[in-house]
Amino acid sequence: GIPSNGSQLEILKAEYWTDNARMDVSGELRERIRGDSLKAVASNNIKGDPEFGQVKHLTVEYRFAGVTLTNEFREGDLVVIPRQ
Repeated sequence: GIPSNGSQLEILKAEYWTDNARMDVSGELRERIRGDSLKAVASNNIKGDPEFGQVKHLTVEYRFAGVTLTNEFREGDLVVIPRQ
């Protein structure tokens, strides 16, 4: 089905993590969807810092136009979903 906001983009699961800690940021990223795309920076500004002093990663599992994909970003990367 089509998500209620009418977007073709649906965030299934998003985690901001280090080897020792992980934080669910699915809801925060869902709120940043505009039209059929999401743009954000992988940073502590999304929700907080899961582990101080460590480089974080952001893994986003999403469905776009019926296809499920996973992208991984490093802290500081510009997140553009779907990949242009």
